Amino acid sequence: MVQLVNVYWALGYFLARFKEVRIVVLRKPSKPSYSDPGAWRPIVLLNTISKLIESLMTKRLSQAAKEYKLLPDTQMGARLGRSTKTILELFIA
Repeated sequence: MVQLVNVYWALGYFLARFKEVRIVVLRKPSKPSYSDPGAWRPIVLLNTISKLIESLMTKRLSQAAKEYKLLPDTQMGARLGRSTKTILELFIA
């Protein structure tokens, strides 16, 4: 799997097959009428291999951003070890 991710990383290419999704529409329970579109819930099913590849690539991008200091210290969202407490500490200091 790592070799596959390495190839995608080097080529900057992601197979169209891995971008395909399947949408399953489920009934919401206890709705008076299923003729109303709001009585249905669409669920998107993604390709498992593509989710794994994306997860590995996300880790690499996060490591690169940290290693090369691509994000400012004040960036809190989606960063490991950063929280609401961290931003409050920055405001107080």
